[in-house]
Amino acid sequence: MWVALANSQEVGYLDLTSVQKRDFKQDPAGGGSFSCGGCSHCSRPKRPKVEVKLMALDSVTISPGDELAFTLRLTNIGDSPAKLPWTPHGADVEPNRLRSYTYVQLVPLMRMHSTSVSEVTDLDDSVFMSALFAPSDWSSNVVSLRPGEWVEVHDKQIYHPGHTRLAERLHRNGLVEFDIKGDALLSSVRFVPKAPIGPARLKSTCNQQIEFVPAGELRLSVALK
Repeated sequence: MWVALANSQEVGYLDLTSVQKRDFKQDPAGGGSFSCGGCSHCSRPKRPKVEVKLMALDSVTISPGDELAFTLRLTNIGDSPAKLPWTPHGADVEPNRLRSYTYVQLVPLMRMHSTSVSEVTDLDDSVFMSALFAPSDWSSNVVSLRPGEWVEVHDKQIYHPGHTRLAERLHRNGLVEFDIKGDALLSSVRFVPKAPIGPARLKSTCNQQIEFVPAGELRLSVALK
């Protein structure tokens, strides 16, 4: 069963389930780091505002290990143009010769939030789509959205509970119900190639050039088989 919502001015569509991705050639086997610094009282310049709306699910009840297909719509709801990374191929932003470089990564996702009067704490989880990429100067592999324009991204991922508390509640109760919305993460990723005495590494930091607004709340039940 597909649960669908509204429409507007479409300028692009990506079905990530049908793409044979060309991945990065250099593997950062040494791992990496992620940071997202900032403060609530700091002043920021005005940013483009993009709503990320959950448009469709292929099922309203799943179990751990099931594949879940979903569609997100990213709409420019601000008053200035917005650019988004728009290639699923990491190789498209990788330089031809081995050197340090930076690229921008967009990860559309589905946020899950569970509340229960019988439980002490709420639970949160996420299902991440495949990443989309652009070079750090935004010169290629991007889609531009004028105010009111939107793109859609469709993907399918295998769902696994993201943390121990959720798995424990699921095994205790047999069922956990979530309110779910669309969202997205934008980051700048720095690749440093393998040094003579160490492995290649990635360093990711939050890229706050765009304000993402979660939207499109639906209901999803996670049940034990």
